[in-house]
Amino acid sequence: MRESRFRIRQAQRLQDAWAKAQQESDSTSQPWHHAHRCWVNLTVINRQIELARERGFVHALRSMHDDFRWKLDELVRYLQLLRDVHNQPVQKPSLADWFCELQSLDEEFGNLAIDFKQNIVRVTTEPIRFKDVA
Repeated sequence: MRESRFRIRQAQRLQDAWAKAQQESDSTSQPWHHAHRCWVNLTVINRQIELARERGFVHALRSMHDDFRWKLDELVRYLQLLRDVHNQPVQKPSLADWFCELQSLDEEFGNLAIDFKQNIVRVTTEPIRFKDVA
């Protein structure tokens, strides 16, 4: 019984740490910020290209077109990242999920240790051999 209460407290701490990390990282805010910044840069470069064309700055146009393509490619990467983030719904694991995971780890490997200060969950496996290599 004491072991179960201890495991529940560990599961609760892991659940809290996971929720805090989700709030801090907010996986959609950074790609949005970067995509918006790329868009703003593209509009500025586009306006500069228009002005260079009007004024006949032929040599500057080549460099500006390169900048435009580079920034456009960057925008496409951030938009793809946004698409990927929104295609992966994040479900908050329940306390029972965390508890079961910890129980499974301990049953399968034994020697389950959690160091909350260093953010480490550790188990010890049996020696592993792969093609006669330890």
